[in-house]
Amino acid sequence: MSDTETGGPAFPVKEQRDVLVNGIREGSDGLTIRDYFAAAALTGIAMNDSEPRDWGVVAYKLADQMLAARAALKLAKGE
Repeated sequence: MSDTETGGPAFPVKEQRDVLVNGIREGSDGLTIRDYFAAAALTGIAMNDSEPRDWGVVAYKLADQMLAARAALKLAKGE
């Protein structure tokens, strides 16, 4: 997925992402904003839904809706 679809890294730390070992870039961008939103949504879902279902699917659908709302707000502000 692209940064447009994921919101980019949630907690970017350049020093951790750009470590070179023997000329090879190592490290990770870690969680995306989409992952972070899904984790937050999953917490709420799990606390309020006593019957496990496809919580992960629902959490990512909510995360996608939050990213869409975030993009719409940025567009409205002219960012």
